[in-house]
Amino acid sequence: MLDFTCRRGRFEFRVIRRWFAQEKRFCFWLTNLPPSHFTADDIMAVYRCRWQVELLFKELKSHTNWIGFATGQKAIAEGLIWASLLALIVRRSLARRFLPSVSFLKAAKNVDVWLLPILGAIIHHAGSEIEHHLD
Repeated sequence: MLDFTCRRGRFEFRVIRRWFAQEKRFCFWLTNLPPSHFTADDIMAVYRCRWQVELLFKELKSHTNWIGFATGQKAIAEGLIWASLLALIVRRSLARRFLPSVSFLKAAKNVDVWLLPILGAIIHHAGSEIEHHLD
């Protein structure tokens, strides 16, 4: 691993480079966070988390209909946001359980192939159970 500070004009920044042997590639991080407060490993961990947040919002926008809500009412928009977040949590929880080797984004893209049959089975079973208790 390489970790050094550079100065370019009036800007000072830190360059971190790490070799990933399994993938046979280097990865670079640029930051202005000082080495006295953040190790190179800290920087890499923060960027991994940041990337997961980016993927989360991409999934919300692309596969949970966050592009735009057809309402001008704040309460309805907030309800739709909460419903979208709940749908994301359910989808990710089921994907982790039933498709552990598939990324969340790929699972979101193919929800009609794997999630709808699972939900249908759950609903059918719940419906049968409710009917049984009502009889």
